[in-house]
Amino acid sequence: MAYKILSLKWRPSSFSEVVGQDHISKALSNAIKLDRIAHAFTFSGPRGVGKTSTARILAKNLNQVENINESIDIIEMDAASNRGIDEIRNLRESVNYAPSNGKYKIYIIDEAHMLTKEAFNALLKTLEEPPSHVVFIFATTELYKMPETILSRTQRYDFNRLSLDSIKKHLQFVLKSENIKYDDESLNKISEKSDGSMRDALSILDQMICICDSNITIDKISSSLGLVPDQNYFKILSFVSCRNSSQLFELFDEVISSGISLHDFIDGLNKFLNKCILANSLRKNSKYSNFYKQYCSYDIKLEEIDLLRVMEICLKFQSSMRQISQPRIAMESLLLKLSYLDSSIDIKTFFSKVKKNSYNEIIPEQPNHTIKKKELEEAPIDKDKDKSYDIKKSSETNLYKKDTKDLSSNEKLKEILPDKTELVNLNSDLIESGSSSANIPNKENKISIDRLSKDWKNILSSISKSNIIHSLEKIKEKEITEKKIIILVCDLNEFMFKNLLNDISLIEGSINKYFNINLSLELLLEKNKNKQEDKKTKQKDSIDKDHPLFMDVLNELEGEIIK
Repeated sequence: MAYKILSLKWRPSSFSEVVGQDHISKALSNAIKLDRIAHAFTFSGPRGVGKTSTARILAKNLNQVENINESIDIIEMDAASNRGIDEIRNLRESVNYAPSNGKYKIYIIDEAHMLTKEAFNALLKTLEEPPSHVVFIFATTELYKMPETILSRTQRYDFNRLSLDSIKKHLQFVLKSENIKYDDESLNKISEKSDGSMRDALSILDQMICICDSNITIDKISSSLGLVPDQNYFKILSFVSCRNSSQLFELFDEVISSGISLHDFIDGLNKFLNKCILANSLRKNSKYSNFYKQYCSYDIKLEEIDLLRVMEICLKFQSSMRQISQPRIAMESLLLKLSYLDSSIDIKTFFSKVKKNSYNEIIPEQPNHTIKKKELEEAPIDKDKDKSYDIKKSSETNLYKKDTKDLSSNEKLKEILPDKTELVNLNSDLIESGSSSANIPNKENKISIDRLSKDWKNILSSISKSNIIHSLEKIKEKEITEKKIIILVCDLNEFMFKNLLNDISLIEGSINKYFNINLSLELLLEKNKNKQEDKKTKQKDSIDKDHPLFMDVLNELEGEIIK
């Protein structure tokens, strides 16, 4: 007799043998017992969870036959290959014929979502008013592709994805029946790899029996399933948190050289990170307690929010991996990038420390920092580069310190943190750069209106666009504040002024670059007073001829006529 694969050999033949779908088995059993059979059913759910098997069991029970293959009253159709309107027309014609032996004529349509729109429309009338001897059973993995008009005419049952425990228990039952040895960890990994599908689990198990020669062990199946041991992922996470790139790359090369594909590696890493997050949150749960103890045994300096950030980056990388021509190089770059992620700071904690002026605790200590927080506070400041600092030379430490005695808390914070530093996620480059003048605004270069006027021609010469130079030849420097420069542009019409405003960022950048400052620019258009006065005079003269008394009052009060 030919060999029969496990997924067919152990296919359920009764409702009691269907794994993990007790709610559906019970409902259908009671419907048969109470003789409350609907004329059409829709079975939906993930692949390999028992939809078609349940449909076959229901058909056997309705017609009371042992083998549905021997019954001509039970017709199975694959909608993927019989999806056209011609096949459905033939079905509609055969519906009118009474069953030969059984009580019902039963049509099982697998992958029903593959039927065409025309085929579904041809079925509508038949489903709404079918003959009493006909039962339709639709099975689909993609329910959202089924028309609502079809679903509303059927009784719907949703099949659940199978749990790991359900799959594992059934695999144990199968292996004991087949007299095959196994270890517990192997079944755990096979159950995880099956992704909630019993058919996939039995197919993988069938393959592993051949590989392991009837003695399934985790060592033998790891490379075949593309599994990376958790201890390697723990080490990778530890190296990432400690910025140990040399050992990180050595371990990664060792894992890939063992035969693990890059896809399996990143897929396993994402599942492992998800497990770490759950274990941190559910550490007291018996399901994750052992895993959390393992997690704590490694030197992993990552908080829950840091693990989430790492997993989001890895998930994004996995989704784009198919489009990368050099995946290994990209993977190594990803690992290096992860090792340079900084720790996150809780926003409430940060602001509470700001209020208390606890500046030493604001910036978290990162691994491999070349400058400690204490050194940051006492870092020397170049006197020539920043004259706005009040520098005192300490006789004990021989270092310079900034006098912040009379500054408010907000000003103190600005002196410690450079411009544009994000408050929630502080970059470690801030700590490593210390008090470098490149990150501190140059307060020496405060400009005045006289200096701006004196150097204006030089500023214009640095601008490449000739139309801007021509438009800005005649200006009046109106005001310079701590944040803004206000300039009055003369002898321009409104059209030319609007064109000039389109290039305001270019002008602003040239001024800031020339003076080494960071101020915004506001341009105003000077109106021609002579033209306005002439216009007012003409208006007044024209009205004066007709209304002399009105114009006297208007001139006395220095009013203006608005039309």
